[in-house]
Amino acid sequence: MGVLTPAELWVSDSPRAVELRRTLAEHWDTLAVLYGTGVIPQIHRSYVVAAVFLKAKQAHRPPMKVLRIRDTDDSASVEKDFEVLLQRGGGSTRYGYVVRELPPSGESLDFDRHHPDVVSQQADLAGFGSLTTLGELYEAVPRINMTADAQWLTTEEQPGAVRLLGGRDVLRGGSISLATDESYWVKAPPRYLLRPGDLILREIHGPHDPPGLILAEAAEQDLPAAPSHRTIALRPRDGTTPQQIRLVAQFLRTPLADRLVGRSTLHITVKRLLELPVPQPDDALATALDDLAAARHRLETWAKEAEALLGSAFTQKTAAQARDRIIDEGRGLRQRVEAATLLDDLGHTVRTRYPLPVAYRWRETEARMSAGDQQAAYSAILETAEILLCYTALLALALAWEARIPLGSTAAIKEKLTGGRSGPGLGDWAAVLQEAAGNRQLRGLPHEHPIHGIRSLLASQDAADARWRGSVGGNGERLSWSFGSRR
Repeated sequence: MGVLTPAELWVSDSPRAVELRRTLAEHWDTLAVLYGTGVIPQIHRSYVVAAVFLKAKQAHRPPMKVLRIRDTDDSASVEKDFEVLLQRGGGSTRYGYVVRELPPSGESLDFDRHHPDVVSQQADLAGFGSLTTLGELYEAVPRINMTADAQWLTTEEQPGAVRLLGGRDVLRGGSISLATDESYWVKAPPRYLLRPGDLILREIHGPHDPPGLILAEAAEQDLPAAPSHRTIALRPRDGTTPQQIRLVAQFLRTPLADRLVGRSTLHITVKRLLELPVPQPDDALATALDDLAAARHRLETWAKEAEALLGSAFTQKTAAQARDRIIDEGRGLRQRVEAATLLDDLGHTVRTRYPLPVAYRWRETEARMSAGDQQAAYSAILETAEILLCYTALLALALAWEARIPLGSTAAIKEKLTGGRSGPGLGDWAAVLQEAAGNRQLRGLPHEHPIHGIRSLLASQDAADARWRGSVGGNGERLSWSFGSRR
């Protein structure tokens, strides 16, 4: 049986729509759902309808095919794509996909929410640390309905009036627009008033809006204000951390968040938004977010200082005074920029940021190379490579020991240390790292474990090429240190 209905019956979270889908599921299996715009000539082209194909309920529910077409799509391409989709047992095509693990009978069948790409990306979000729902971190702020609460509408001049924010007041750039002559004003009870740090989103997102939810964070200069029913306002709960707030705001602006909320209808519901899965930062990511925020603040401060200094060029009493001030006060700013630019220089980073054993050998190598003694420089390069691998291998051994995972490559090192004839060399350290790279037990440690960064050190082709070049001297003779201890 086939039926043509408004799309809301299949995507809406309203109690009536949910109950309808549950009742149908008791007697029918849904074989295919086709969403389309511009299907009925007498209705506006943006209106979404759904053609649904049902079959009498069977013991085992068959996979469901979902297709979405727009009035601008080529009909011949859509028809061919649908024929391919009907033959598929899983995966996706250009216009549709197959749902093998069917959702509960009352759940929304929004096109984007069940797409295999979206499901895969949602599962991958846990890589940030963990997952929770937006409702665990934020609570909804009551909104003023401009029709039902019309008695609160007033003018800006009235005492106690606050601005009523609509969807158009939330700008795509992430800020709230300034008040204009067209702005609305209300006398709102205190529970409707926004606070600094509240998130306010557009409740309507059109088919031509860019991917990602459009939102802004309320600041002191935007208040006092209250949200209208054309927005959704969210307030951080007491236990929500600044790191969580920053990560959530960034995530909500992504196309994935937009698709998980659902774009089959023009309106975003508070219920669906609060049920949205959002990533949670682990300790390392939380620290990185704090550092990035601090760095951004420092850079913004420097930029403001530079702008103020440039703006003062013609505000001094004499040109000589302006010249001296720009040169003298600008010197500190220029030195900061020069120091920051050095971080893009690998040599400077190794000398100042790496552990002392590595940094010391690197500096010695640079000194030998600048002196022009090729033999001494080459020897210093080998020393630096050995120390780097030694230090990294020791880190890998310590982390493996802490995880109670033994590495067989330690046997050769132990034999050399106890034998007293020679100490471990570059080949021994490389063997430790190569074993760590392929060890299954180490591979099974949590993704955020620091040993994974070490395991990848020798995994690339560049690292393998570097080891081969180091093992061959200028005259083609192999060097003993590449396979064992240096003599």
